[in-house]
Amino acid sequence: MQTQIKTPTPRLTTRAMHKYVMLGVGIWIAFLGTFAIAYVRVSNSHRFAGEPFQALSPHETQKPASSY
Repeated sequence: MQTQIKTPTPRLTTRAMHKYVMLGVGIWIAFLGTFAIAYVRVSNSHRFAGEPFQALSPHETQKPASSY
């Protein structure tokens, strides 16, 4: 009678999963932090006149080609 030898399949342990989850959460927090800093810097800039982003007015349908 011949016995079959099963090779163990590689499984991620909970410690390894926590490492990947914490890495993803850290990257997400870094993204949100840098976005918040950029938002504050742009909104305080005189170039944008206190608006968070330069946007079209309701009367403009498209920016002029010279602005690009």
